[in-house]
Amino acid sequence: MNDMPRDFQSLATLAEDPLALLTSATRVNLNLLERVVTSVQAWQTDGGSRVLFVPSTTLPMIDVTVRFVAGHAYDGGQSGLSALTLHMLDKGTQHHDAAAFAQALEGSGALLSQNFDPDYATLTLRTLSDATFSDVALRLFEDMLVRPAFTSPLLNTVRDQLRTYQQGRQQLAYHRLRAAVSSHLFAGHPYANYYGSTPESLSSLTVDDLRTYHRRAYSARNLQVSIVGNVSRERAQAIAHGISLALDQHWASAELPAIEPSEQEILHLEHAGAASQIAIACPLDTVPGSDADLALQLGNHVLGSGLDSRLMRELRARHGLTYVIQSTPQQMRKAGFLGIYWSVAPSYNDASQTLVEELVERFIEQGPSDEELGIARQQIAGKWLTQVAQNGRLVKLLAHVNQHALDETYITTYLDRLAALEPHHVRQAFAQHVQWTRRVAVSVGPDVSQSSLP
Repeated sequence: MNDMPRDFQSLATLAEDPLALLTSATRVNLNLLERVVTSVQAWQTDGGSRVLFVPSTTLPMIDVTVRFVAGHAYDGGQSGLSALTLHMLDKGTQHHDAAAFAQALEGSGALLSQNFDPDYATLTLRTLSDATFSDVALRLFEDMLVRPAFTSPLLNTVRDQLRTYQQGRQQLAYHRLRAAVSSHLFAGHPYANYYGSTPESLSSLTVDDLRTYHRRAYSARNLQVSIVGNVSRERAQAIAHGISLALDQHWASAELPAIEPSEQEILHLEHAGAASQIAIACPLDTVPGSDADLALQLGNHVLGSGLDSRLMRELRARHGLTYVIQSTPQQMRKAGFLGIYWSVAPSYNDASQTLVEELVERFIEQGPSDEELGIARQQIAGKWLTQVAQNGRLVKLLAHVNQHALDETYITTYLDRLAALEPHHVRQAFAQHVQWTRRVAVSVGPDVSQSSLP
């Protein structure tokens, strides 16, 4: 290497250690993290709804997120019921038809958004904190949640839209990939239904089905409320209690069944295209918010979440196989899994899977270095502080705390707990909680002859 030109020596050094040439980082204390002073207030309504609240005067806004245990895993024998119910909520109430509701909401200056997953139906209202606007927006929000109209003509329209949307997803390689992962990891369980509905099941649902489901699923005991904004504790209580007490007070969702262990499997789905979409996924059994869960998040950043992660260095920088590869831990109410996703030229399908498996197995065995953890802490801390500083992102974080029934001190202690983690904590978390031997590898793409790594 000493005979190389200087520029080539630098490139060789960079290939061996991408951080070696960052001399300006040698004086940075990677373990020195800022501290969060956000104070989370928590209480429970008389109807049994948990409420988390953070006052914030930085913006003249209020963000209110309500989350019901009403995801598609709770459809029972009526697939698509929860999805149709959620998407019908803003299509008019008993006091406003769909056009009048949309016009009134727009006139108040408020924004409404929805989100849907296997466990939860989530709705968020963002409104100006001035009572002239917020009182109108919050009344409309409560009216929508408590007294939706569920009219037959609009049901037909929404059903057709949802059917078209699902049919489109089923034609895309990425969604075929995710559906195959879910159907294998959660075979025989409601989580296995990735799409959440079928054209046949949507066609059979009626407005009476939606009304019955809404009375049960959209109940106070099934509700979590998160509030961030320029509002007093007393007004935040009034907002949460008003919604909770207006809902049914008795029904709560049933527990989902346990998930049967899956076996290791390799699947390939033929799909025309210029690239193959690939996933390797395995079950996780960490408890959300636990020390092991935090260690797994930190280790995952080193493995496959950051731009300088091990997977990115090997597959993108060293071999030029893909533009991006990402590993993501996902936690649901009854299960969790670690998913690794990337796309690659079809001829490198098998070789890239073998490479990823070798990298993950080496990481589980050896864990990260001190330097890698220091950089990961700083990157995670930077994202965390940005999230806490922005009301719209903070209310999502509160909803996450609510979702997993975490202590209200979770946000203020997060960075201290992160700073306390060492490489051996990460190694232990991966060795004990990442069930790698039960993984499924799925590829979706054309069938072509396979090549060795470039």
